[in-house]
Amino acid sequence: MAQKKLSWLISFCLLSGMFVPVSGQTFRTAGSRGVESSLLVGGKVVCFVKGPGRRTLYAEGSTLKVKLLDGKKVAGRISLVQDTGFVLSGRAIAYDSIKAYYVPTRVGLFLGSALCIAGGGYVLLEGLNTGFGLMMGKNKRFHMEALEVGLPILAVGGALIPLREVKRRTSVWRPRTMDLW
Repeated sequence: MAQKKLSWLISFCLLSGMFVPVSGQTFRTAGSRGVESSLLVGGKVVCFVKGPGRRTLYAEGSTLKVKLLDGKKVAGRISLVQDTGFVLSGRAIAYDSIKAYYVPTRVGLFLGSALCIAGGGYVLLEGLNTGFGLMMGKNKRFHMEALEVGLPILAVGGALIPLREVKRRTSVWRPRTMDLW
């Protein structure tokens, strides 16, 4: 019975599209993952390029997190884009001083959180249904099979949560300014 519930949960996640990778997309959506290409109408944008056709664009107002050559991490909104660099959280950052930048992924954000909630919720609901084995005079016992199913799901979700962002090195993804006129 426990294997049937686990296979149902995995098939639900597959059908709902939670395993679709974000890193394969060319352009990022608005907000913290860059800017969608259809929203760009003109001006300069920060562009990270990997070969022909693979690029991530960040316009003014987009959220970006970068790691500099001196080891410091700077995160915030881009307020100005110039030919030699950009201004991020009030700090001027040159393109040659960037060691890496970070891109959020769906796997860590959605799947990790969903599995933690599912595993913890499964154990909690089983405990509430049986009274955690504390109800006197009733023949309800807490089923240990609930722990055998719920705790592994919770552990996998907890292991996926730190994977909420991917570090991309600038030795592979080259930063540059792109004019959109």
